[in-house]
Amino acid sequence: MMKTLFSFFAIVMVFFAGCAKDYTSDESLSSVELKKAKVAIPFKADLCAVPDMDSEPIFLPVPGFDPSNPAHYCKKKMIISGNGTHLGRVDGSGTSYYEVEGTEFMVEDSKPLLFQYGTGILVAANGDSFEFTWWVKSYLPEQIWAGEFEITPGSGTGKFQGISGILPSNGQANSVEHINCWTSEGFIEFE
Repeated sequence: MMKTLFSFFAIVMVFFAGCAKDYTSDESLSSVELKKAKVAIPFKADLCAVPDMDSEPIFLPVPGFDPSNPAHYCKKKMIISGNGTHLGRVDGSGTSYYEVEGTEFMVEDSKPLLFQYGTGILVAANGDSFEFTWWVKSYLPEQIWAGEFEITPGSGTGKFQGISGILPSNGQANSVEHINCWTSEGFIEFE
């Protein structure tokens, strides 16, 4: 009797182990199927950037700003760090960054703002990466901003190969601490 009971439990344990293995295989298969099916996948990242002190300064064309005052400039290149879905920890050693390619002063709905745009790259801790273009409207004097980061199709490496997407973003720059933090939240797709 005891031998039969032991044999029964052994068979049940093998069955459960087999089921667990199948479940894990199905789970990894579903992420591959999502890529193949071109399904929009949610993406969210909380990021911050600090100036690359070796990059060139760019004058902020705000009326009343003095070109001879260094406080009226920003650095062209900003080093990004943070965390994101599908990215994990963003490599903040200098490989993840954005560059300002243009800055314009504007007034929208009676509110002064700086419209900025440029390019950049996000690199995950494992080295996988994708490039992007971006634009933001930074409202003055609070420096609260909204914009979009668009992943450059064909620029992804590793697990980001074939990626595309538009990531609406909101943040705030702090000119005293020289840091710019934001959240990007949207969807990515694979070709």
